[in-house]
Amino acid sequence: MIATNHAYVGDLVRLAGGQNVFASQSQEYMEPNDEAIQKADPQVILRLEHAMPTMVTKQFNQEFKQNAMWSRTSAVKHHRVYDLQEPTFDATANMRVVAALNQVSRWLYPKGAAA
Repeated sequence: MIATNHAYVGDLVRLAGGQNVFASQSQEYMEPNDEAIQKADPQVILRLEHAMPTMVTKQFNQEFKQNAMWSRTSAVKHHRVYDLQEPTFDATANMRVVAALNQVSRWLYPKGAAA
């Protein structure tokens, strides 16, 4: 499942000056197929480790290893896949929003480049 611009994490991307390649008019989350993801070719991938982080991270890593589609994305090719971990990140806003926004900004613009 992918967070759109209407989800908390998607809004952090917007606030940091990034553009979500899966924007939506109303949905918070969507499930694009492999072809849509490959066509969108994300430059950065943020993986939210929600609920059971140890299990979720293992599943993310397995999916990225087994599904060759991911290796063809710019984000994977350039090692720009980041895991969003609790307590800084969550599926909804929390008291660590400033730290979360700063971290997303650093991931999107690692050399301090402006949006």
